[in-house]
Amino acid sequence: MKNSYPVLKNCILNAEQLNILPSPRVKSVDGKSNFIKHGAKALCMLLFLLAVGDVNAGSLVTSPNNSQLTIIVANNSTGLLDKTVVGFNPLSTDSFSPVYDANKLQGLSNRQTLYTMNSGEWMSINELPNEATIDTVEMGIEPGGDATFTFTFSGLNTFDSTSYIYLEDKKLHTWFDLRKGNYTFSSTTSDDWNRFLLHFTPPVIVTGSNTTCSATSTINIQQPGMAIWNYSLTDSANTIVNGGILSQNNPVTLKVTPGNYNLILTDSTGYTAEKTIQVQGPEPVSAVAFNVSDTAVVLMQPLVLTDSVTIPDLTNTGNIYQWNFGNGTAGTGTDTTVTYAQAGTYNLSLTVTNQSGCSATQTQKITVTDTVTTIIDTTAKTPTGVATVSITTTPEIWSNSNRIYVNFTAIQTVDASVTVYNILGQELSNDRFTNSTVYQKEVDNMPAAYLIVKVINNHETFVKKVFISNK
Repeated sequence: MKNSYPVLKNCILNAEQLNILPSPRVKSVDGKSNFIKHGAKALCMLLFLLAVGDVNAGSLVTSPNNSQLTIIVANNSTGLLDKTVVGFNPLSTDSFSPVYDANKLQGLSNRQTLYTMNSGEWMSINELPNEATIDTVEMGIEPGGDATFTFTFSGLNTFDSTSYIYLEDKKLHTWFDLRKGNYTFSSTTSDDWNRFLLHFTPPVIVTGSNTTCSATSTINIQQPGMAIWNYSLTDSANTIVNGGILSQNNPVTLKVTPGNYNLILTDSTGYTAEKTIQVQGPEPVSAVAFNVSDTAVVLMQPLVLTDSVTIPDLTNTGNIYQWNFGNGTAGTGTDTTVTYAQAGTYNLSLTVTNQSGCSATQTQKITVTDTVTTIIDTTAKTPTGVATVSITTTPEIWSNSNRIYVNFTAIQTVDASVTVYNILGQELSNDRFTNSTVYQKEVDNMPAAYLIVKVINNHETFVKKVFISNK
């Protein structure tokens, strides 16, 4: 049954192509065409039934065409019609296939016969693999007399909008774009029947990959063949992402994020084609960075950390910011503050996770010192010239037994706060001191320990780690 059906199909199609009249009820010019056509179709059916016996309609399976062009030729004087079909089907071959192709029988001598060529044979249905392997198809017409004819074309919408389809008239040395409408020409019995060529250009090929957390999507755009386009790629907000020239020698590769994109292609004549591209997958976190409020970090000095890159929040539900201060503590949010209780080098990191589950991390080393010294050199003018005077604004900090000392005697202006912390950063005391003398603080509630002393005087900060003992 499966082998017999293509035979029936070809037989009936060939019978149908013998003559196509303007209407089934209209008698042909010669009075015989209907008889020939219907008689041939009846004979086909009889042969088919004899070959297969009972017909099971459920077993009749046809293969879909990717694209199919139907060309009808009309004799503008008699109104008589004929047609031929060219299709591209990946299951077909570039030679005659009894499953998909049908030969064309010659009509009566006083009317036109339209056909395409495959392997030297006239075809009523000519299905080929694809436009990339076969881009030119011969087409001919036996005019049946001197007359003016018109080609009409249908099925153009089954082809990719980026495929050009041209009719080459070898007698007039012209090319006609089938998307422009109908084509009218004159022919005589002395013309070469194989007068025309159909030219097909391969469509634009768009391939690519969806995004992952570690990589953005790659869109590859190629144009095989001779076509040249000006292209622009816009996103869902109609913002131009990229643009330029697309041709066989100039393919395009683009990196994009998830979303819907519109590829607009325009040729030199103004013809425009469009393709929609959908990129799926999670949204990667493209970059993470942060700012540190001070590069000279000292003990117990608050350090402000600020995220410095705007991370897109496509879901509008918030990204997650996680800070690791490198000292066993952590923070959250775009901005945070950390205070270090011990000197040393720390790996400070920020990890941003978006709602797709993708994350990225930025790490920065910082060094924390236990003291800082600031010396300000000023000059004072005298009647006889300029003398340089060295003035220190740095208090001396030390400990002895269970007492802490801060010497302000060399500082002219004192308006200080003296804060003492334990090694965990917990505040033990906070005093204000305004005299240019020595500050003393007794610590009698612990046997022995390291403490952090922070002095702020006139907007300058001084920190030092000291050891106290009550033994």
